[in-house]
Amino acid sequence: MKTTRRQKSLIAVFLIGLVGLVVDRTFLRPQGGAAPASADADALLGESVVLMDNVPVLEEEPPEPGLAERLNRLPTKDSVDFERMQDAFSLAAPWFGDTAASTKAVMGPVERFVRTHRLTAVVVDGQDSYVLIDDRFLGLGQQIDGFVLASVGDRRAIFERDGEQACLELVNK
Repeated sequence: MKTTRRQKSLIAVFLIGLVGLVVDRTFLRPQGGAAPASADADALLGESVVLMDNVPVLEEEPPEPGLAERLNRLPTKDSVDFERMQDAFSLAAPWFGDTAASTKAVMGPVERFVRTHRLTAVVVDGQDSYVLIDDRFLGLGQQIDGFVLASVGDRRAIFERDGEQACLELVNK
């Protein structure tokens, strides 16, 4: 049988490993490794053993709560403030190097409304006015995200909520 180049290289690696093992066991560590453990008093000669009677005993940790108890601790939809909730995937302020991200985290509902919605069309026909916001037609008095459409101009729509106004401008692309 003829050996291939790959087989020859594998045999060479095996032989180098075998030679390394023999050298390690015979020349580098002739004592045969660590001393075996024994319970004889001779093994403890020269070593000092300190026995302490006042070793503090650790208190037992309380057991982990069960699944039902952990589920009962979860917040309910009434206890979560969705207005102050932040995007978990947004970058932290130090990534930006300025305070722009920190102001984004505390922006009010009006600013959030203006930043999240886009006015794409305005229709003014006498007393009937409509706007197209985020591919959704709205008429006067209709609402989106809690903001009610109060008035429509030539290039803008004004929404109101809790006495505050949000103005969306028509932007040409």
